[in-house]
Amino acid sequence: MDYNMMLTAKAASTDIYFLNVEEKFYQNCQHITIQESPNLVEAGRLPRSKDVILTGDLCDACKPGGEIEVTGVFTNNYGSSLNSKQGFPVFAAVIVAKYIRTKDQIESDALTDEDIKIIRELSKDPEIAKKIFASIVPTIYGHQDVKQAIVLAHIQKQWNNKFVDPVKDEHLADFVIKNHIKMHPNVTKESNELNNGSIDVFQENCPTTNVKLIPQQLLRKYLIYARENVHQSLKVDVQNELNQFIRIADRIKKAMIRMAEAHAKMHLRGYVIEEDVKAAIRIMLECFIQTQKASIMRQMRKVFARQLTFKKDSSELLLYYLKQLVRDQLLYEQSRKNNSDVDGLDTVTISEDDLKAKARQLNMENLAPFYRSRFFTGNNFTYDPKQKKITQRLF
Repeated sequence: MDYNMMLTAKAASTDIYFLNVEEKFYQNCQHITIQESPNLVEAGRLPRSKDVILTGDLCDACKPGGEIEVTGVFTNNYGSSLNSKQGFPVFAAVIVAKYIRTKDQIESDALTDEDIKIIRELSKDPEIAKKIFASIVPTIYGHQDVKQAIVLAHIQKQWNNKFVDPVKDEHLADFVIKNHIKMHPNVTKESNELNNGSIDVFQENCPTTNVKLIPQQLLRKYLIYARENVHQSLKVDVQNELNQFIRIADRIKKAMIRMAEAHAKMHLRGYVIEEDVKAAIRIMLECFIQTQKASIMRQMRKVFARQLTFKKDSSELLLYYLKQLVRDQLLYEQSRKNNSDVDGLDTVTISEDDLKAKARQLNMENLAPFYRSRFFTGNNFTYDPKQKKITQRLF
């Protein structure tokens, strides 16, 4: 209810306040507590905090853990709880907010016209989604589904980590995690020396990734622009696609809608298309199937094979199968020569039919794109279409 109460003629003469029922109006009200950012507080001092009153459209303008700038009126407020606790009238200092600006809005306002032009040009890349997913924590191998979920949650504003402290995280990594690694019985001395040397073997244009990564600063600006400036709506045919999919609960449908909207935002589209919905279904299924037992996992992957293989790059998995076939061939050559030394081999040749048998498990028939990819050529593989043989040069 509004803080300024209406004063009637009778109240003016008797100095007694009455609520004017006919002219009263209600509005949303919210109490929040803000405090100093832990990164800006001096060592040994607790962060200072202050209560803020939000009214009207300012309610739910911020989330717990977010960084904000508050503009308002610094005033006092009579608190009955403080009065009863102290035994005499006590007025608490509060801020009546007039305007709130979140950190994302501050960073979005900081984008220049040149940045926006670069972001729009980057969004026209047909492989922009693959590049964004590959640029998230590129030093950690694998976990593609986790990285995709992190990107979608970040764009849709559904993920907020309120315990981030760069200084503390660095100290934990150096003095806690590394010490636990050293004391682990399965870690060798050579591994500890390698960890202490802080050797970075990551390359931005690694031949096994086949994706050019986006610079981290540009990626940060791209995600901020997509989150703050792109708003989309669902089409009728897209809603039918969601209704046809098997639903366990309504909240799963709502989650898929949010993921589809985030996938559309990532492409800077103002509407959700069928591709966004199928990508959201694939990510949701992958995360759900990985929580099941091995037998149920295999069965579910067969049932949902069509959804799981939508726009999924299987080159990396084919490369894994190919290396496994090469390893088996080397073991066969070693056993055929009565365990003699096979280090003299320069090349290993396998049949294409063996790889095709593995590819059928991924519902792949055409292997020509894989033979032309850097996954194949970057690992010293060559393909002979006449003899249908695959050869790897070992040295």
